[in-house]
Amino acid sequence: MKEEVEVSIYKLKNGGYQASYTNPFSNKRIRNKFKMLNEANDFKRKIHAQFITDVMTGYLHLPTKQFLDAYLQLYPKAKEDPMSQ
Repeated sequence: MKEEVEVSIYKLKNGGYQASYTNPFSNKRIRNKFKMLNEANDFKRKIHAQFITDVMTGYLHLPTKQFLDAYLQLYPKAKEDPMSQ
């Protein structure tokens, strides 16, 4: 499963920048602040690369129950007991 992650960059009143995105696995909003726009753009590229090249890294911060729920959504046949066949 490859999720398209949209990273938004906003200019803050103090002159800095904030980059934010929603983790597609946990549905939590992740926000980071940067002093310069190029730092925020580097972060955006890093996040896109992370979810495109290694989608499993998105699971690293999930509690076990959420991980299993996401896994069972991806692989519904995994619910079947292999010993029952």
